[in-house]
Amino acid sequence: MPQMSILFLAYSSVVALLYWLIPQTYRPWFLAIASSIFLASLDLISFGLLVLLTVTIYYSAQTSQPRRNYFLVISLLPLLFCGIRIAQLLQRMHEGKHWLVLLGFGFYILKLIHYRIERQAGTFREHSFLDFFNYMLFFPTITIGPIHRFEDFLRSQRRIRWDSSMFAKGLERILYGYAKVVIIANWLLSVHGMALLRKYEPQSPALQLILDSIFYGFHLYATFSGFSDVAIGGGMLLGYQICENFDRPFLKKNIGDFWQSWHMSLSSWCRQYIFLPVYSKSRNLAFAMVASMMTLGLWHEFSFRFLIWGVYHGIGILICRWYQRWLRPKFPPIENRIWKVAAQGFSIALTFAFVMIGFTIPRSASVADILQNFKIIFGL
Repeated sequence: MPQMSILFLAYSSVVALLYWLIPQTYRPWFLAIASSIFLASLDLISFGLLVLLTVTIYYSAQTSQPRRNYFLVISLLPLLFCGIRIAQLLQRMHEGKHWLVLLGFGFYILKLIHYRIERQAGTFREHSFLDFFNYMLFFPTITIGPIHRFEDFLRSQRRIRWDSSMFAKGLERILYGYAKVVIIANWLLSVHGMALLRKYEPQSPALQLILDSIFYGFHLYATFSGFSDVAIGGGMLLGYQICENFDRPFLKKNIGDFWQSWHMSLSSWCRQYIFLPVYSKSRNLAFAMVASMMTLGLWHEFSFRFLIWGVYHGIGILICRWYQRWLRPKFPPIENRIWKVAAQGFSIALTFAFVMIGFTIPRSASVADILQNFKIIFGL
Protein backbone atom coordinates (compact mmCIF):
# COMPACT_ATOMS: atom_id res chain seq x y z
CA MET A 1 0.00 0.00 0.00
CA PRO A 2 1.33 3.50 -0.84
CA GLN A 3 0.50 4.77 2.66
CA MET A 4 3.03 2.37 4.19
CA SER A 5 6.02 3.87 2.37
CA ILE A 6 8.55 6.40 3.65
CA LEU A 7 7.65 8.58 0.66
CA PHE A 8 4.06 8.82 1.90
CA LEU A 9 5.26 9.85 5.36
CA ALA A 10 7.43 12.57 3.85
CA TYR A 11 4.61 13.76 1.57
CA SER A 12 2.08 13.81 4.43
CA SER A 13 4.50 15.77 6.60
CA VAL A 14 5.06 18.43 3.93
CA VAL A 15 1.34 18.69 3.14
CA ALA A 16 0.41 18.99 6.84
CA LEU A 17 3.07 21.66 7.41
CA LEU A 18 1.99 23.79 4.44
CA TYR A 19 -1.71 23.19 5.20
CA TRP A 20 -1.46 24.89 8.60
CA LEU A 21 0.82 27.67 7.36
CA ILE A 22 -1.38 28.96 4.54
CA PRO A 23 -4.49 31.12 5.22
CA GLN A 24 -7.64 29.18 6.11
CA THR A 25 -9.47 30.42 2.99
CA TYR A 26 -7.06 28.59 0.69
CA ARG A 27 -6.82 25.32 2.62
CA PRO A 28 -9.64 23.50 0.78
CA TRP A 29 -8.01 24.34 -2.56
CA PHE A 30 -4.62 23.26 -1.29
CA LEU A 31 -6.07 19.96 -0.02
CA ALA A 32 -7.70 19.32 -3.41
CA ILE A 33 -4.37 19.90 -5.19
CA ALA A 34 -2.43 17.75 -2.70
CA SER A 35 -4.90 14.86 -2.98
CA SER A 36 -4.90 15.10 -6.79
CA ILE A 37 -1.11 15.02 -6.96
CA PHE A 38 -1.01 12.01 -4.62
CA LEU A 39 -3.44 9.84 -6.60
CA ALA A 40 -2.26 11.02 -10.04
CA SER A 41 1.35 10.21 -9.16
CA LEU A 42 0.31 6.66 -8.25
CA ASP A 43 -1.92 5.97 -11.24
CA LEU A 44 -3.30 8.40 -13.81
CA ILE A 45 -6.10 6.07 -14.92
CA SER A 46 -7.39 5.71 -11.36
CA PHE A 47 -7.20 9.46 -10.89
CA GLY A 48 -8.98 10.18 -14.18
CA LEU A 49 -11.82 7.73 -13.49
CA LEU A 50 -12.37 9.05 -9.97
CA VAL A 51 -12.47 12.67 -11.13
CA LEU A 52 -14.89 11.77 -13.93
CA LEU A 53 -17.21 9.94 -11.53
CA THR A 54 -16.96 12.73 -8.96
CA VAL A 55 -17.99 15.38 -11.49
CA THR A 56 -20.77 13.17 -12.91
CA ILE A 57 -22.31 12.25 -9.57
CA TYR A 58 -22.19 15.78 -8.18
CA TYR A 59 -23.78 17.45 -11.19
CA SER A 60 -26.32 14.66 -11.75
CA ALA A 61 -28.17 16.13 -8.77
CA GLN A 62 -28.02 19.67 -10.17
CA THR A 63 -30.08 19.06 -13.31
CA SER A 64 -33.74 19.90 -13.88
CA GLN A 65 -34.69 16.22 -13.45
CA PRO A 66 -32.60 15.01 -10.49
CA ARG A 67 -34.99 12.16 -9.62
CA ARG A 68 -34.69 10.54 -13.07
CA ASN A 69 -30.91 10.96 -12.95
CA TYR A 70 -30.89 9.54 -9.45
CA PHE A 71 -32.38 6.22 -10.53
CA LEU A 72 -30.04 6.10 -13.52
CA VAL A 73 -26.97 6.73 -11.36
CA ILE A 74 -28.01 4.31 -8.62
CA SER A 75 -28.44 1.63 -11.28
CA LEU A 76 -25.21 2.36 -13.14
CA LEU A 77 -22.83 2.58 -10.16
CA PRO A 78 -23.42 -1.02 -8.96
CA LEU A 79 -23.22 -2.20 -12.59
CA LEU A 80 -19.91 -0.40 -13.00
CA PHE A 81 -18.63 -1.96 -9.79
CA CYS A 82 -19.71 -5.45 -10.91
CA GLY A 83 -18.26 -4.92 -14.40
CA ILE A 84 -14.87 -3.87 -13.05
CA ARG A 85 -14.80 -6.73 -10.52
CA ILE A 86 -15.74 -9.32 -13.16
CA ALA A 87 -13.05 -7.97 -15.50
CA GLN A 88 -10.51 -8.20 -12.67
CA LEU A 89 -11.66 -11.76 -11.93
CA LEU A 90 -11.20 -12.77 -15.57
CA GLN A 91 -7.83 -11.06 -15.51
CA ARG A 92 -6.73 -13.15 -12.52
CA MET A 93 -7.88 -16.34 -14.24
CA HIS A 94 -5.55 -15.75 -17.19
CA GLU A 95 -1.84 -15.26 -16.87
CA GLY A 96 -0.50 -12.00 -18.16
CA LYS A 97 -0.19 -8.34 -17.30
CA HIS A 98 -2.64 -7.03 -14.71
CA TRP A 99 -3.69 -3.81 -16.41
CA LEU A 100 -7.01 -3.24 -14.65
CA VAL A 101 -5.87 -2.08 -11.21
CA LEU A 102 -7.91 0.89 -9.99
CA LEU A 103 -6.55 2.31 -6.73
CA GLY A 104 -9.23 2.90 -4.12
CA PHE A 105 -12.03 1.76 -6.44
CA GLY A 106 -13.70 -0.50 -3.89
CA PHE A 107 -13.82 2.32 -1.34
CA TYR A 108 -14.86 5.29 -3.42
CA ILE A 109 -17.64 3.50 -5.34
CA LEU A 110 -19.42 2.95 -2.01
CA LYS A 111 -18.86 6.59 -1.08
CA LEU A 112 -20.41 7.67 -4.38
CA ILE A 113 -23.50 5.51 -3.79
CA HIS A 114 -23.79 6.84 -0.25
CA TYR A 115 -23.51 10.44 -1.43
CA ARG A 116 -26.08 10.13 -4.21
CA ILE A 117 -28.65 8.37 -2.04
CA GLU A 118 -28.35 10.85 0.81
CA ARG A 119 -28.21 13.80 -1.57
CA GLN A 120 -31.50 12.70 -3.10
CA ALA A 121 -32.97 12.30 0.40
CA GLY A 122 -31.91 15.86 1.24
CA THR A 123 -29.91 14.92 4.33
CA PHE A 124 -26.85 17.04 3.51
CA ARG A 125 -26.45 20.68 4.38
CA GLU A 126 -25.42 23.15 1.69
CA HIS A 127 -22.02 22.38 0.20
CA SER A 128 -19.92 23.10 -2.86
CA PHE A 129 -18.31 20.93 -5.50
CA LEU A 130 -14.95 21.58 -3.83
CA ASP A 131 -16.29 20.09 -0.59
CA PHE A 132 -17.39 16.96 -2.44
CA PHE A 133 -14.15 16.76 -4.43
CA ASN A 134 -12.07 16.86 -1.25
CA TYR A 135 -14.27 14.20 0.32
CA MET A 136 -13.84 11.84 -2.61
CA LEU A 137 -10.11 12.34 -3.12
CA PHE A 138 -9.07 12.80 0.53
CA PHE A 139 -5.59 11.34 0.19
CA PRO A 140 -5.12 9.75 3.66
CA THR A 141 -8.10 7.42 3.04
CA ILE A 142 -8.37 7.14 -0.76
CA THR A 143 -6.66 3.74 -1.16
CA ILE A 144 -7.15 2.09 2.26
CA GLY A 145 -10.39 3.49 3.72
CA PRO A 146 -12.21 3.77 6.07
CA ILE A 147 -15.41 4.51 4.13
CA HIS A 148 -16.23 7.69 6.03
CA ARG A 149 -19.53 9.53 5.53
CA PHE A 150 -19.88 12.85 3.74
CA GLU A 151 -21.85 14.50 6.57
CA ASP A 152 -19.04 13.60 9.02
CA PHE A 153 -16.47 14.99 6.60
CA LEU A 154 -18.40 18.28 6.31
CA ARG A 155 -18.75 18.49 10.08
CA SER A 156 -15.00 18.05 10.56
CA GLN A 157 -14.28 20.55 7.81
CA ARG A 158 -16.42 23.24 9.42
CA ARG A 159 -14.79 22.69 12.82
CA ILE A 160 -11.18 22.66 11.64
CA ARG A 161 -8.82 24.60 13.85
CA TRP A 162 -5.26 24.05 15.00
CA ASP A 163 -5.23 21.62 17.90
CA SER A 164 -1.82 20.49 19.10
CA SER A 165 -3.27 17.56 21.07
CA MET A 166 -5.15 16.29 18.00
CA PHE A 167 -2.01 16.66 15.88
CA ALA A 168 -0.03 14.66 18.46
CA LYS A 169 -2.73 11.97 18.54
CA GLY A 170 -2.55 11.80 14.75
CA LEU A 171 1.19 11.15 14.88
CA GLU A 172 0.59 8.54 17.56
CA ARG A 173 -2.03 6.73 15.45
CA ILE A 174 0.30 6.69 12.45
CA LEU A 175 3.05 5.22 14.62
CA TYR A 176 0.67 2.57 15.97
CA GLY A 177 -0.42 1.75 12.42
CA TYR A 178 3.13 1.26 11.19
CA ALA A 179 3.94 -0.87 14.24
CA LYS A 180 0.92 -3.12 13.60
CA VAL A 181 1.75 -3.63 9.92
CA VAL A 182 5.55 -3.77 9.97
CA ILE A 183 6.30 -5.34 13.36
CA ILE A 184 3.23 -7.45 14.21
CA ALA A 185 1.83 -8.46 10.80
CA ASN A 186 4.97 -8.68 8.66
CA TRP A 187 7.78 -9.46 11.09
CA LEU A 188 6.15 -11.30 14.00
CA LEU A 189 3.33 -13.20 12.27
CA SER A 190 4.45 -13.62 8.65
CA VAL A 191 8.13 -14.33 9.30
CA HIS A 192 8.65 -15.75 12.78
CA GLY A 193 5.13 -16.95 13.51
CA MET A 194 4.73 -18.97 10.34
CA ALA A 195 8.29 -20.30 10.63
CA LEU A 196 7.50 -21.51 14.15
CA LEU A 197 4.25 -23.07 12.97
CA ARG A 198 6.01 -24.92 10.14
CA LYS A 199 8.82 -26.06 12.48
CA TYR A 200 6.41 -27.65 14.95
CA GLU A 201 3.81 -28.68 12.39
CA PRO A 202 1.07 -30.66 14.15
CA GLN A 203 0.26 -34.18 13.03
CA SER A 204 -3.47 -33.45 12.92
CA PRO A 205 -4.59 -31.95 9.56
CA ALA A 206 -7.59 -30.36 11.32
CA LEU A 207 -5.38 -28.61 13.87
CA GLN A 208 -3.07 -27.48 11.08
CA LEU A 209 -5.97 -25.89 9.18
CA ILE A 210 -7.28 -24.19 12.31
CA LEU A 211 -3.86 -22.79 13.26
CA ASP A 212 -3.31 -21.54 9.70
CA SER A 213 -6.67 -19.76 9.82
CA ILE A 214 -5.87 -18.22 13.22
CA PHE A 215 -2.57 -16.88 11.90
CA TYR A 216 -4.37 -15.62 8.80
CA GLY A 217 -7.04 -13.88 10.90
CA PHE A 218 -4.55 -12.16 13.20
CA HIS A 219 -2.40 -11.13 10.23
CA LEU A 220 -5.45 -9.71 8.47
CA TYR A 221 -6.50 -7.79 11.57
CA ALA A 222 -3.03 -6.38 12.26
CA THR A 223 -2.61 -5.34 8.63
CA PHE A 224 -5.93 -3.66 7.97
CA SER A 225 -6.39 -2.13 11.39
CA GLY A 226 -2.86 -0.77 10.95
CA PHE A 227 -3.83 0.70 7.57
CA SER A 228 -6.87 2.30 9.20
CA ASP A 229 -4.72 3.76 11.98
CA VAL A 230 -2.43 5.37 9.40
CA ALA A 231 -5.42 6.81 7.50
CA ILE A 232 -7.14 8.09 10.65
CA GLY A 233 -3.88 9.57 11.92
CA GLY A 234 -3.22 11.24 8.56
CA GLY A 235 -6.68 12.80 8.70
CA MET A 236 -6.06 14.09 12.22
CA LEU A 237 -2.87 15.83 11.06
CA LEU A 238 -5.13 17.93 8.80
CA GLY A 239 -7.82 18.47 11.44
CA TYR A 240 -10.27 15.83 10.15
CA GLN A 241 -11.80 13.21 12.44
CA ILE A 242 -12.19 10.00 10.40
CA CYS A 243 -14.47 7.20 11.63
CA GLU A 244 -12.96 4.21 13.43
CA ASN A 245 -12.79 0.93 11.55
CA PHE A 246 -11.88 -1.71 14.17
CA ASP A 247 -12.75 -2.04 17.86
CA ARG A 248 -11.19 -5.16 19.45
CA PRO A 249 -13.24 -7.53 17.29
CA PHE A 250 -11.77 -10.77 18.66
CA LEU A 251 -13.08 -9.97 22.16
CA LYS A 252 -16.74 -9.76 21.18
CA LYS A 253 -19.34 -12.07 22.72
CA ASN A 254 -21.32 -12.87 19.58
CA ILE A 255 -21.01 -12.68 15.81
CA GLY A 256 -23.35 -9.67 15.58
CA ASP A 257 -21.09 -7.68 17.91
CA PHE A 258 -18.08 -8.88 15.92
CA TRP A 259 -19.44 -7.32 12.73
CA GLN A 260 -20.13 -4.08 14.57
CA SER A 261 -16.42 -3.89 15.43
CA TRP A 262 -14.70 -5.43 12.36
CA HIS A 263 -14.35 -3.21 9.29
CA MET A 264 -17.07 -1.06 10.85
CA SER A 265 -17.32 1.45 8.02
CA LEU A 266 -18.06 -1.32 5.48
CA SER A 267 -20.46 -3.28 7.70
CA SER A 268 -22.28 -0.03 8.57
CA TRP A 269 -22.61 0.80 4.85
CA CYS A 270 -24.03 -2.67 4.10
CA ARG A 271 -26.45 -2.36 7.01
CA GLN A 272 -27.77 1.01 5.85
CA TYR A 273 -27.86 0.55 2.08
CA ILE A 274 -28.43 -3.21 1.68
CA PHE A 275 -29.96 -4.73 4.81
CA LEU A 276 -32.46 -1.99 5.72
CA PRO A 277 -33.85 -1.43 2.16
CA VAL A 278 -34.10 -5.18 1.46
CA TYR A 279 -35.74 -5.85 4.82
CA SER A 280 -38.21 -2.97 4.41
CA LYS A 281 -39.28 -4.34 1.01
CA SER A 282 -39.27 -8.06 1.72
CA ARG A 283 -40.02 -8.13 5.48
CA ASN A 284 -37.80 -11.20 5.49
CA LEU A 285 -35.02 -10.91 8.05
CA ALA A 286 -33.09 -13.95 6.85
CA PHE A 287 -33.12 -12.84 3.21
CA ALA A 288 -32.07 -9.28 4.09
CA MET A 289 -29.28 -10.43 6.39
CA VAL A 290 -27.81 -12.94 3.95
CA ALA A 291 -28.10 -10.43 1.07
CA SER A 292 -26.22 -7.87 3.15
CA MET A 293 -23.43 -10.28 4.07
CA MET A 294 -23.19 -11.60 0.51
CA THR A 295 -22.68 -8.03 -0.68
CA LEU A 296 -20.00 -7.56 1.96
CA GLY A 297 -18.25 -10.72 0.81
CA LEU A 298 -18.39 -9.89 -2.89
CA TRP A 299 -17.08 -6.38 -2.18
CA HIS A 300 -13.80 -8.02 -1.16
CA GLU A 301 -13.61 -10.22 -4.24
CA PHE A 302 -15.94 -11.42 -6.98
CA SER A 303 -15.61 -15.16 -6.39
CA PHE A 304 -17.58 -18.12 -5.05
CA ARG A 305 -15.33 -18.40 -2.00
CA PHE A 306 -16.09 -14.86 -0.82
CA LEU A 307 -19.76 -15.34 -1.68
CA ILE A 308 -19.79 -18.44 0.53
CA TRP A 309 -17.87 -16.56 3.24
CA GLY A 310 -20.59 -13.87 3.24
CA VAL A 311 -23.37 -16.48 3.42
CA TYR A 312 -21.51 -18.25 6.24
CA HIS A 313 -21.46 -15.09 8.35
CA GLY A 314 -25.03 -14.20 7.40
CA ILE A 315 -26.26 -17.56 8.66
CA GLY A 316 -24.15 -17.15 11.79
CA ILE A 317 -25.78 -13.79 12.57
CA LEU A 318 -29.24 -15.28 11.99
CA ILE A 319 -28.54 -18.15 14.40
CA CYS A 320 -27.23 -15.67 16.95
CA ARG A 321 -30.37 -13.54 16.64
CA TRP A 322 -32.61 -16.60 16.90
CA TYR A 323 -30.82 -17.65 20.09
CA GLN A 324 -31.04 -14.15 21.63
CA ARG A 325 -34.72 -13.75 20.80
CA TRP A 326 -36.18 -17.21 21.35
CA LEU A 327 -33.84 -19.51 23.26
CA ARG A 328 -31.98 -17.35 25.79
CA PRO A 329 -35.14 -15.90 27.44
CA LYS A 330 -36.16 -19.48 28.37
CA PHE A 331 -33.14 -19.82 30.66
CA PRO A 332 -32.98 -18.08 34.06
CA PRO A 333 -30.43 -15.24 34.30
CA ILE A 334 -27.04 -16.14 35.77
CA GLU A 335 -26.62 -14.50 39.16
CA ASN A 336 -23.37 -16.07 40.28
CA ARG A 337 -20.46 -13.81 39.36
CA ILE A 338 -18.04 -16.65 38.60
CA TRP A 339 -20.54 -18.40 36.34
CA LYS A 340 -21.33 -15.12 34.62
CA VAL A 341 -17.65 -14.53 33.84
CA ALA A 342 -17.34 -18.12 32.64
CA ALA A 343 -20.38 -17.72 30.37
CA GLN A 344 -18.96 -14.52 28.88
CA GLY A 345 -15.61 -16.23 28.32
CA PHE A 346 -17.35 -19.14 26.61
CA SER A 347 -19.28 -16.70 24.35
CA ILE A 348 -16.06 -14.92 23.37
CA ALA A 349 -14.31 -18.24 22.67
CA LEU A 350 -17.24 -19.53 20.61
CA THR A 351 -17.39 -16.33 18.53
CA PHE A 352 -13.62 -16.41 18.05
CA ALA A 353 -13.78 -20.03 16.88
CA PHE A 354 -16.62 -19.29 14.45
CA VAL A 355 -14.73 -16.36 12.93
CA MET A 356 -11.41 -18.19 12.66
CA ILE A 357 -12.93 -21.31 11.12
CA GLY A 358 -14.67 -18.98 8.66
CA PHE A 359 -11.29 -17.67 7.53
CA THR A 360 -10.70 -21.12 6.05
CA ILE A 361 -13.16 -20.17 3.29
CA PRO A 362 -11.31 -17.21 1.67
CA ARG A 363 -8.04 -19.11 2.12
CA SER A 364 -9.33 -21.99 -0.01
CA ALA A 365 -8.69 -22.05 -3.75
CA SER A 366 -12.07 -23.46 -4.81
CA VAL A 367 -15.47 -24.56 -3.57
CA ALA A 368 -14.26 -28.16 -3.55
CA ASP A 369 -11.35 -27.16 -1.31
CA ILE A 370 -13.75 -25.34 1.05
CA LEU A 371 -15.86 -28.49 1.43
CA GLN A 372 -12.79 -30.67 1.89
CA ASN A 373 -11.30 -28.35 4.53
CA PHE A 374 -14.54 -28.25 6.50
CA LYS A 375 -14.74 -32.05 6.37
CA ILE A 376 -11.23 -32.22 7.82
CA ILE A 377 -11.91 -29.63 10.54
CA PHE A 378 -15.10 -31.30 11.73
CA GLY A 379 -13.76 -34.83 11.40
CA LEU A 380 -16.05 -35.90 8.60
